[in-house]
Amino acid sequence: MSNIPNFQKEKEYEMKKINLFLVLVFLIALLAKTSFANENDNDNKDIASEANIQNLTKGIKSENIGLKKHCIYFAGKYKIIQLSGELKKQYKKEKNNSVKRLILFSLYEIKNDNAMKDFYEIALNEKDKSLKNIASAAYLVLNLADSTKYYTKLSE
Repeated sequence: MSNIPNFQKEKEYEMKKINLFLVLVFLIALLAKTSFANENDNDNKDIASEANIQNLTKGIKSENIGLKKHCIYFAGKYKIIQLSGELKKQYKKEKNNSVKRLILFSLYEIKNDNAMKDFYEIALNEKDKSLKNIASAAYLVLNLADSTKYYTKLSE
């Protein structure tokens, strides 16, 4: 009979260990989740900081083609509106068509208020046929999206 209480004590001890283990796993998971979430939130807030915009502007003006392309790409990927003017200036100066193509992509991704006008001007003035076609297509897509918003407002 004295064996039964020891068995119950061992079972209670094992249950306490399991509960403690589960609580520790839960706390570790919770801490990991909140720390990763905080890192991602801070990264997104810091993308359009003044220092980053200055660095991307320098990169866009750089003579190093690889650096220039990456900075142009990141300006579009993160939709940094402050760089749209710099991208337009660079497009006018740029001689490399692959860089120009990337600038068009970034301007399309940013989609600031003047995007339709900019693509229209590029489509009219560009001599390279492929760049002209890209600018024309971007203009048409933005125009279609804009008119869809207009017609949706009318139908409401």
